[in-house]
Amino acid sequence: MTMRLPFLIGCAALAACGQSSPDPSVRAEAPFAMNKIAQASFDQEAKPRMAQTRQATAGETEDKRKGFHCLSSWDGSNRSLVSQVKEGLRNPSSFEHADTEIGPEVRTGFHPLKMKYRAENGFGGMNVEEVVAAVDHETCRATIITSVEQMNALLPAA
Repeated sequence: MTMRLPFLIGCAALAACGQSSPDPSVRAEAPFAMNKIAQASFDQEAKPRMAQTRQATAGETEDKRKGFHCLSSWDGSNRSLVSQVKEGLRNPSSFEHADTEIGPEVRTGFHPLKMKYRAENGFGGMNVEEVVAAVDHETCRATIITSVEQMNALLPAA
């Protein structure tokens, strides 16, 4: 049916299907004219959608390069790092994520990450703390950095 549509519309433009037009160029150009209409419709509708898809793909690639794929879309935290921090707290249920900053991937395949959080201290008060980690680009697994040597190994200076 789709293949016949340009022909049927072309015949309708000639007044009656199966009858020849007095002007042979009209009959020959009718299907071609419909192709121009189809092309114009494609240019108007499909091309912008294809461009948006390319832009979205480019944006996703850029977000992945920056490390955003390793962060939660809900609160911006890295789940691996949050679970590791909670394991070391006296009262894990007091953990409150405040902020996470992530940097682009370095040549070792890791992203530098800094997370601020609030948690209950031993006296019942709330402290604001920071933790620095290196996040694997592929698995998004965080490694808490506890020494300068570890930092230099995972996140070397340029």
